[in-house]
Amino acid sequence: MAQQPQATSASAAALVKSGRYDAAVSEAKRGLLIHPKDPGLWTIEGIAYAMQGEDEKALTALRTASRISPDFVRALQAEAQILSRQHDPELAVVLKRILRLDPNDSTAREMLALEQARRGDCKSADINFRQLSGQFDTHAESLERYGACLFTEGDYAKSTAIFQQFQILRPASAEARYNLALAQMRAGQKKEAAETLKPLLSSPDVDTALLASDVFEDLDDTPQAVSFMRRAIVLDPMRPDSYMRFAELCMLHDSYQTGIDMVSAGIARLPHDSGLYLTRGLLYGAIAQYDKAEADFRHAEQLDPTHGTGAYGVGLVQDQSDHPGEALATTRAALRDHPQDAQLNFLLARILIEGGVAPGSPEFAEAVRAAETAVRLKPNFLPPHDLLAKIDDMRGETTGVIEQSREALRIDPSDQAAMYRLMRAARKTGDTATAQALLKQVADQHEHARAEESQRLHYKIVESVGPEPQPPPQH
Repeated sequence: MAQQPQATSASAAALVKSGRYDAAVSEAKRGLLIHPKDPGLWTIEGIAYAMQGEDEKALTALRTASRISPDFVRALQAEAQILSRQHDPELAVVLKRILRLDPNDSTAREMLALEQARRGDCKSADINFRQLSGQFDTHAESLERYGACLFTEGDYAKSTAIFQQFQILRPASAEARYNLALAQMRAGQKKEAAETLKPLLSSPDVDTALLASDVFEDLDDTPQAVSFMRRAIVLDPMRPDSYMRFAELCMLHDSYQTGIDMVSAGIARLPHDSGLYLTRGLLYGAIAQYDKAEADFRHAEQLDPTHGTGAYGVGLVQDQSDHPGEALATTRAALRDHPQDAQLNFLLARILIEGGVAPGSPEFAEAVRAAETAVRLKPNFLPPHDLLAKIDDMRGETTGVIEQSREALRIDPSDQAAMYRLMRAARKTGDTATAQALLKQVADQHEHARAEESQRLHYKIVESVGPEPQPPPQH
């Protein structure tokens, strides 16, 4: 009597379990001569091949099992293991088939979440991780990927909780500690972030030093923030973003010359980095050294003509230095090369409107088109919304003023220009409740701004910054 396929499968499976893979393949093949349509035998053969590292033979056997019986989960599970090892893009398809057959297969769901996270589909990964509900608390890669996805999606509080679990599993990992501190800072847990970073601060790498600087600045410890920013520059003086972030810190505290000196040291090392020239141009503009600012912006444009940022800076500084005609010519010329640049479109509109063009004139229509283009290209760019509200105010279009002001306040709830315009528009339409609420909000903002100004000017970076790092010797 011929042996039943179940008995042959059990015999072959026992051989796999004992590590006798060649014998398992032979046993499965003997059974398939008698029962060629048995998915269990094809699956055992596939698993045995996979254990020997012969993935292509394994996949052939497993896919044969699936063709015979599309709902044979064991074959799909074995195929998924092989595809996962190969990082094959078909893995997600197979895992979804498994989950359609068995939604409670937590292994398949975790594998799918990981695959989605690896491929940047965080929205889908988050859904699957959430359904696992703590079933992967001891799985380091899942925790790390889930935490990273939550961070990417802006859920910093939940990301912090996941990264804390990951850090417990990897207590010696500097990367785990860094990720946790970054999530804590973004979640507003400033003191906790400083505490998390503490073991790394005796010998930080560049990224840790930069993060520490941000954390200490948030804690109003500007001397420490400056110290770690400078350490980042010393650790890697060829990294331009460190100089630019130092400059941001200087601008925050009105220490413009200190920022100029540091960015100049960066330019000495990195003379072809357009971002450094743009940054120094902003610093020069802040202290009304317009000729130097314009020279830096022009140099940035020469170094990187693919973006209109340098030209935007030139036009802006010309406008600020009371040369509106030159600013208008510069901006129009730049827009011919960069018509899809939101900042340049906004700048053109602003120069025209502030130049006193009258509603109904061709120049006024040009300003409106440019401002609307800026909003279309960059919907969350605040200044063109404020400008369009001003334009609608000039045209007497109260509905437009309200719409643009509300959009500006959505982007920045503290935008006082938008508050004032919305308050006036509300009064015009008889909405006294909105007008009164906005009046109180404006008063509160003024009080908050005064407090912030007092804190901001409390510390000048120039007081603690020593000699600038010198450029490396030329060989």
